[in-house]
Amino acid sequence: MNIGIDGFPLSISFPCGTLHYAQNLITELALLDKKNNYFIFSSKPIVIPNQSNFKLVPLPNLLPVFRRHLFLNNAVHDHHVDVFHYLLPHGSVFLKHNNIITTIHDLQLQKIYGNSMPLQKCYSYLNQRFAINNSKTFISVSQTIKLEIEDLLSKSGRKLPVHQIYNGVGNDFKKYKKRKRDNKFFLCFADFSPRKNLERILIAFTQLSKSYPQKIKLVIIVSTLKSLINAKKTLKALTINNRVRIIKNAPQTKLVQLYNQSVGFLYPSLYEGFGLPILEAMACGCPVITSNYGAMKEVAGVSALLVDPYSPTSLTLAMKELLVDKELSKKLGQKGIEHAKKFNWKITARRTLDVYEKTCSA
Repeated sequence: MNIGIDGFPLSISFPCGTLHYAQNLITELALLDKKNNYFIFSSKPIVIPNQSNFKLVPLPNLLPVFRRHLFLNNAVHDHHVDVFHYLLPHGSVFLKHNNIITTIHDLQLQKIYGNSMPLQKCYSYLNQRFAINNSKTFISVSQTIKLEIEDLLSKSGRKLPVHQIYNGVGNDFKKYKKRKRDNKFFLCFADFSPRKNLERILIAFTQLSKSYPQKIKLVIIVSTLKSLINAKKTLKALTINNRVRIIKNAPQTKLVQLYNQSVGFLYPSLYEGFGLPILEAMACGCPVITSNYGAMKEVAGVSALLVDPYSPTSLTLAMKELLVDKELSKKLGQKGIEHAKKFNWKITARRTLDVYEKTCSA
């Protein structure tokens, strides 16, 4: 079987769930499968497994986007690809193939932004339409997203298979044998979109800081310059600047260190398709506070404190629980480690390969 994979997500320049998905899936497919041929198509420099059955197919990068997509169609057919996998839904209207598989990580732009971000919403909508019209099969990263995809397909009058395959946790995310927590801090992520809920996190932390003057801090991880500017702008309106530290582009080794040292990881997102950081924190033994609905609740299970993400007070109370109840904190850390073990990239790759085989033979 000749398997084509869209390599675009491998060229993403900042840490994100889609990049981690692409890197780990392709790495594990290479370890798992020595029989089938893999062709990774990309218009930008990317790194792929150094293995005889994996080949990088470069596409022109100096051409307008639509002409690059046109070259993709020719390249896919020139390499006699049996099944083609888009690792995120930015499928080409020009790619004509009977066996296209598309992974959908979330439908966030359609879900939570209301009338804001009109250009991004339009682009997202067009990509979804291309995916619905051209794909034979879909992969969802959670049951929550599977139901959303099925609802979208139903409204479009199409009934297509949607395979739910969870993401995994990298082996580097693990608990240190010796952990130092001398400088107590909570950890959270922020980006330029509203869904990470930074404003309410800061309000909740401001409330918490009144009960714990100068003792507890907040560390915010951002991945882009835009998210850094947004975080500083949001923080400026509050009076806790000296209690907050912002770190841009923390490498994975630093992130593992922060998870291990943190009192708790705050992830009260308004919307996620999966929520990989929840499991990364758990794998490091870090207690997690996350949202009480959607994919966050699905992924966290009973191994985290669940809060109403629209209520800063709910988040403040959960943080106080972790600070006051040491047994609860220890219990959540232990449960989280065991829970994270259920999510494995090897399983993700094995089940994805099964989808390739089923789609090709259908």
